[in-house]
Amino acid sequence: MKLVRKLARMKKKLTALVMAFTLLVTSGGVSLAQDMQRGIEAYNKGDYATALREWKPLAEQGHAKAQHNLGLMYLEGQGVNPDYKRAYELFLSSAEQGNAKSQHALGSMYEPDEWNMVFAPGGVLRVNLTPTELSEAVRQAAKWYRKAAKQGHADALFQLGQMQTEYSDDFKLDYLTARNEELKLYRKAAALGHAEAQYRLGLAYHVGFGVEKNYDEAGKWYGKAAKQGYRIAASSLDEFYENGESSLRGGHYEVAFNWLRPPAEQGHARARKLIGVLHQTIRIKSKTSEEMAKLEKLVREWLSKHPQ
Repeated sequence: MKLVRKLARMKKKLTALVMAFTLLVTSGGVSLAQDMQRGIEAYNKGDYATALREWKPLAEQGHAKAQHNLGLMYLEGQGVNPDYKRAYELFLSSAEQGNAKSQHALGSMYEPDEWNMVFAPGGVLRVNLTPTELSEAVRQAAKWYRKAAKQGHADALFQLGQMQTEYSDDFKLDYLTARNEELKLYRKAAALGHAEAQYRLGLAYHVGFGVEKNYDEAGKWYGKAAKQGYRIAASSLDEFYENGESSLRGGHYEVAFNWLRPPAEQGHARARKLIGVLHQTIRIKSKTSEEMAKLEKLVREWLSKHPQ
């Protein structure tokens, strides 16, 4: 069961962008590009036999993109029997030519899972690693992730970020430095649209983990992740709304506004509506309280900038 889970997680990492191959006319000319395109079209239709026929000769000629695509097919067993050794060889050849996706793939094969199982070197499953072997696997994973990250590969940036605190001893980092490096890498991945990195940044600002608490920043990053369908981030925005609603019922109006503002600014309709209710409530109280008058002005200005 552990092996099945390890494979599932690794394949999920590596195949997230399998349908988004980029077509470039390289030194091989138009014919090479046409072969690549025919392979892409066949693959996207589930016609793996044709994709294999188009890409295999290109891979044998050393074409990095074809090698990467073929490596994924061997990893997944698409049109061929699963062969992790062959997948590793293809990824390595492609990665050494600078292909960021293959560099990320090698990083994923080297990175230990929670049971310290790896699929590298050589695409061979290794378990029960010694501390020395585990450190070497971490070093190799980080090396390939860094190469891909330098080319702007969002998944590599994110996974390298995750490794900073988990393997801080291997990187010879104290915890605070490791945490700062983790957030720096998440921020880079998030800027490239990586949904989980966006969520992790939101969480950091939400709980004040490695940064000062900032509900506006938390809401911003939760909102970006939620718009990509990342459900946990959407649930976090709902939590902001619920806390705001509870604070409003308890008469903690400024606290309520602070909770409701981030989700409302991310398009949370109920939060926006509840800020309207909050304004009506404190507008009445502002006539007899200077503190409420200041808050009413703040909420009114916010509402004017964020009309429904």
